[in-house]
Amino acid sequence: MLTPEDIKATLCQLHIEHLEHEQWNDLFRVLRHKSMAASFYLRLQRVGKESLIPESIKPAFLSAVTFAEAQTRQVRIQLKKLSLLFATHQIEFVMLKGAAYVAADTPNSEGRLMSDIDICVRHSELPDTERALLNTGWQIKELDDYDEKFYRQWCHEIPPYKHPFDGVSLDVHHTLFPPVANKSIDTAALYKSARPGVYGAKYPGVEWLVFHSTIHLIANEDAENGLRDLTDIYELLTYYEHTIDYQRLSELFYQSGFVMEFALIRQLLLEYFAYQVPSGKITDKCTESLWFNLRLWAVRWAICPASEYIAGSQRPVPRMLNYLVGYASKMPILLLIRHLGYKSAKSIIRFLLGEFYFRKKSK
Repeated sequence: MLTPEDIKATLCQLHIEHLEHEQWNDLFRVLRHKSMAASFYLRLQRVGKESLIPESIKPAFLSAVTFAEAQTRQVRIQLKKLSLLFATHQIEFVMLKGAAYVAADTPNSEGRLMSDIDICVRHSELPDTERALLNTGWQIKELDDYDEKFYRQWCHEIPPYKHPFDGVSLDVHHTLFPPVANKSIDTAALYKSARPGVYGAKYPGVEWLVFHSTIHLIANEDAENGLRDLTDIYELLTYYEHTIDYQRLSELFYQSGFVMEFALIRQLLLEYFAYQVPSGKITDKCTESLWFNLRLWAVRWAICPASEYIAGSQRPVPRMLNYLVGYASKMPILLLIRHLGYKSAKSIIRFLLGEFYFRKKSK
């Protein structure tokens, strides 16, 4: 069986020489569950360690790589379609997260799986964006009235879109964090940093890529893919290490109101990858606080895969704390209480009466 320390050593630092055959089996099960099997194999390949994988397990890794490559081709097709669509309607957009890595053709895009494509458009262009999508076959996800209001009034993105023929989901953002959180994210600077990538689809500058991945990892209630996001950040920093402006990076966190998140990501990168990020504008003073250490404890366990193949990984208390802190950072406390109350009541009703209770009546 693996330990949390094994996860750091193998998944993050690629120290695999000590693994026994049964541990390899356990490791692959964890990787497959977290959709990281292909990216892990390709990272090993880049450092010449793929030959250390037992022959009995290697076909499973190669199968995962084949699947990931197929998805990357599909994402590139969507990049081309979206670029043509929005160019026709003169709508400026930038790719975010996984799709941005594909557009930029960064190393961490290789083998990386994603559940949807994320883009960002200006808030003023949302009506035109939605019309363009609906007129070309995209369908908006059906939501109840409360969830519709949640997206439209309080969220940083509109309700998800899906394409019935392409089998693709699309998240349309108008900023990077919920506006009700009162963070000062300069989206104009985001667009200014953008550069053209695959098929002309624009992706943010590296400082913005790191910034967005960090707040998505730490200032968020869902850390299910936290280890993948942390790996993304590490690979971006090492790939762009000769061109990234660390002073600008720290200023971006400072000016946007994410000082704690910057301190946390620096500590996580140091612990998991032995990688030191310069502090830049932000001092290490906040790392001395009890709150910082409590959040660090919670996020450490939140990003560790909860698996029967990792000893002691089932830690509900820090995971719940991370969940609550993530939600609390995205909305005012009264709105948070209302939102969690509604979600809890809905879950109870769904359990008692079934999902059909919430389906909208056809007109």
